[in-house]
Amino acid sequence: MRFVSLPVVCMAAVTFYVGFYHLFLYFKRRHTHPEDLSFAITCFTMGFYDIMCIGAYNTASTVDGFRWQKSQVAVLSLTGAVYTWFITDYVGLLSKRWRNLFMIFFCVSALLVEFINTPLIWHPDRPAVKRIPLPMGLEMIYHEVVPGLYTEFLGIMGLVVFFYVYALNIRQAAQDKTKSTPLFYSNTLFCIGLVNDALVHSGIYSFLYTIEFAYMAVVLLMARTLSRAVVESAILKDACEISEKKYRDLVNHLQVGIFISQDRIIRFCNERFAALFGYPRSSDVTGFPVEKLIPSAGDSGRNIGLDETAGRMHGGFETRGIRADGTAVDLEIMTGIIRYGSGPAVQGSVIDITPHKISEARIQQDLHEKEVLLREIHHRVKNNLQIISSLLNLEQVRSKDPNIRRTLQDCNRRIQSMAMIHDRLYHTERLDSIDFSGYAQILVKDSIISFGVSNRIAVRLKVESIPLGIDTAIPCGLILNEMVTNAIKHGFPDERPGTLSVRFMKRPDGFYEMSVMDDGVGLPPEAELDKSKSLGLTLIDVLVQQLEGTLRIERKNGTRFTVRFKASENLKS
Repeated sequence: MRFVSLPVVCMAAVTFYVGFYHLFLYFKRRHTHPEDLSFAITCFTMGFYDIMCIGAYNTASTVDGFRWQKSQVAVLSLTGAVYTWFITDYVGLLSKRWRNLFMIFFCVSALLVEFINTPLIWHPDRPAVKRIPLPMGLEMIYHEVVPGLYTEFLGIMGLVVFFYVYALNIRQAAQDKTKSTPLFYSNTLFCIGLVNDALVHSGIYSFLYTIEFAYMAVVLLMARTLSRAVVESAILKDACEISEKKYRDLVNHLQVGIFISQDRIIRFCNERFAALFGYPRSSDVTGFPVEKLIPSAGDSGRNIGLDETAGRMHGGFETRGIRADGTAVDLEIMTGIIRYGSGPAVQGSVIDITPHKISEARIQQDLHEKEVLLREIHHRVKNNLQIISSLLNLEQVRSKDPNIRRTLQDCNRRIQSMAMIHDRLYHTERLDSIDFSGYAQILVKDSIISFGVSNRIAVRLKVESIPLGIDTAIPCGLILNEMVTNAIKHGFPDERPGTLSVRFMKRPDGFYEMSVMDDGVGLPPEAELDKSKSLGLTLIDVLVQQLEGTLRIERKNGTRFTVRFKASENLKS
């Protein structure tokens, strides 16, 4: 073997090594990177071309040289086919139709140039021996024949492939420059080698065939690029594995059950979700129908948010699940629609609220018992006040003194006003407040009836429906009773007819205002709060102070009592 063959031998060895290495990567990475396979086959064809070159460099006759020449061109044509294959896989663009056309053309051409010797392809009768002087007294000798028209056309088609690859390169540059740059350089080197050999074959000038050197440069350049991609892929894989491990550890150690259901099947869940339903492992639950764990999802899944076809975020709801041993468990579920695989799915979080439900039931029971007890207290207070009222009635009947009888009657009305509040609290749903509107109407009506003046005194009521707490309602009721009593007793003497107006409202400034107005004879001037010896006026003054309010008395066209106070927040509803 001639010394000039040694560089090509080294290049063939390196090319085959790179090819076997990427073939190994292709199987190791479980066929997930097709560019490894197509690049490995490209390296093999380039290595075989180097072997063909070694044979051509050591020939001594035109017959031997022609045999190696045909094999060179045939392998070169196959290299064009697999190089097109590799570039398409490497770029990853949708150009498989053109790739297949190029590959079929070059494979058919390889068979033609190898086995057919017609003048269209070869001219065996026209030898062409080339002698290329090299440094150090060496010489490169090529024993060849003149190629035919089809073989020359094959070289032109090789250039078409390069233009095709350049077009792919331009498209790739817009997406990933890290791939487009080495692709441009390798394609350019390949193109230079092919053009040089075509010019040497055509006799335009005498020089070395350089395609094998271009092959070597392409192999090393692309191998470096792919190796870097392999390293980056391995780093990314490790990072993904670490991230996935963190994710799984985080999800599995949550104290909240997590699940994903699709087509009403549990596709994923964490360990906590399985434990909520009494299963030892999450894999025991995966694949279960949702209805097996949450029976209510069978007939109302869309309503409770376990149907991904609804296509919207459902929010939270409470339901019951069935554990592995058949016992029920109360659950709170928060759900939402996500993309899982090829379609929508339901992602949810589940919390066991059974202890909360038990506590809630106990609290409700305690509240009910306290409500019953409180109603009973109001009922008994009302009964006790009624007993006191009955005793006062007996004393009133037995007494001969008119003043004492009037005093007992006034006390009786005051007690009745308080008993009425407890009675209304006993019969209402709320035990902390009463509607003062209904209470005031009954109180005024009873007062008119008890004094026997309903035929000559008209009553006008304008009382807003305002809830008042018991600590406010009782003083207001007593004040209203005293003001109505005073108006009836002192405003309409000697069977005088008239009108009594009662108002109760909430002002925009937040104060409550209660007023009693009559168009009678008016209150005498000596009836001042600080001078009066009347128990009624004194009681009104004390009760107004208890409410931390103000009292205003007007003596124009009758008498008007106006009380303003601001109820504390805990007395409002």
